[in-house]
Amino acid sequence: MDLKPPIRSHMFVTEKFRPDGSFDRLKARLVAGGDMQPREDMTYEEVASPTVPMPVLFMISAIAAREGRIVKTADVPTAYLNADNSHLGITMVLDKLTAQILSDMDSSYSSYLRKDGSILVKLNKALYGCVESARLWYDHLKSNLVDYGFTENPLVPCVFNKVVDGHQCTLLVYVDDLKCTCVDEKVIDDTFNYLSQQFNSTLKVSTGPIQPYLGMIFDYSKPGVVCVTMPAYVDDLLRLAGVSGTISSPAADHLFHVREKAVLLGQDQKSQFHTLVAKLLYLAKRTRPDILLPISFLTSRTQASDVDDWKKLERVFRYLNGSRELGIVLEASKDPIVEGYIDASYGVHADCRSHTGMLITLGAGPIEVKSTRQKLNTKSSSEAELVACSDMASQVIWTKNFLESQGIKATTKIYQDNTSSINLETRGVNSSDRTKHVSIRYFWLKDRVDSGDLEIVFKPTDEMLADLLTKPIHGKRFVQLRNRLMNWNF
Repeated sequence: MDLKPPIRSHMFVTEKFRPDGSFDRLKARLVAGGDMQPREDMTYEEVASPTVPMPVLFMISAIAAREGRIVKTADVPTAYLNADNSHLGITMVLDKLTAQILSDMDSSYSSYLRKDGSILVKLNKALYGCVESARLWYDHLKSNLVDYGFTENPLVPCVFNKVVDGHQCTLLVYVDDLKCTCVDEKVIDDTFNYLSQQFNSTLKVSTGPIQPYLGMIFDYSKPGVVCVTMPAYVDDLLRLAGVSGTISSPAADHLFHVREKAVLLGQDQKSQFHTLVAKLLYLAKRTRPDILLPISFLTSRTQASDVDDWKKLERVFRYLNGSRELGIVLEASKDPIVEGYIDASYGVHADCRSHTGMLITLGAGPIEVKSTRQKLNTKSSSEAELVACSDMASQVIWTKNFLESQGIKATTKIYQDNTSSINLETRGVNSSDRTKHVSIRYFWLKDRVDSGDLEIVFKPTDEMLADLLTKPIHGKRFVQLRNRLMNWNF
């Protein structure tokens, strides 16, 4: 075997906290300098490792609550070290301090000390930091699950299913964090015990109606629903921002307005703006879709952020400060139905482009939300709605397809509040002078309707939940739409 040029290593010591914010433990981890590895001969498949998407996590959680399944989560200690790396010939240098600690723990390593006090080692396991490690760990875990009788979902690689005595067991994988659901608790326990034996370490299992997973808290204590919040993340974010005061809505009416002469932020404040927006986007895509509209706009301002953008960001934090307890409540209907609310606000951006909002639910609560500026200019509100529906309907159909791959038959409905756009979508291309210019690709919806994949239904504007994701709304209407969007009734 040809050994590769050595790469550096780092030892990191970090504080670990529980999802409720309390201190858990100190954690030390030796990490390889994967940035020094040559990547010319590596393929995407060799280094890319899948993780379960948030909409899939929310769907499985909602279905588990509806079916009264037992839910348990587990963390695999030092997961990557279970995967073999010896065939890659990777060598690594342990710095003087790390080498000395290793020699103090085991004197036999002293003979390997080099003149500068370091030690050169060959990696036999998929150490954290190596570019191949995540994929090697996933393949190793998948192999063990398949050997134990699990089958990989054909649409989402990180979803595994197994049927035992007529009961379906579903296991989700996000790197080394596992979430398992089944009506039979013994099936879950047997699965985790099997993995513990395969990895020669006891999995850290969380049980009970309230469980942490991926920084979120899933509360199954109320029958049929699951409440998802991120209290520790919100508190830490508010402390980081240092913003005081509260406000009743996250965005002012002038959210999309950009002043050409507004003073740009200095480099340090611009960097802080970028960091805070990214952290808020992480929160908005999980448990706080009520702030997604302003955050989606501010993400487009990170490279040229100005004092106006900073004020808009501060408003989001003041709103968050006054509503930090909020989260989402997921509830799947008894007869599975994928409902998509799709809306558009016409010409609201400075370049006269429209803004699209989408909500997907399995009954109540957001499985997926999107809020984005459209990629082309449209000539009317009807055309903007047509573009929005065409762009977002694919995700609605995919959601239905995923459920069916899990053995759940579901119907699909898309709600819109514009009758003209609904006519275009269900009728297809026509000879009207107002729609001759519209690209034919936006009329594929008619094929989907004719084939039965979709049903497009009119929903009055007052009941259009996606309206909250397309333009700033205030007062009583904002609260009503927010609570229905998030299904928050606690």
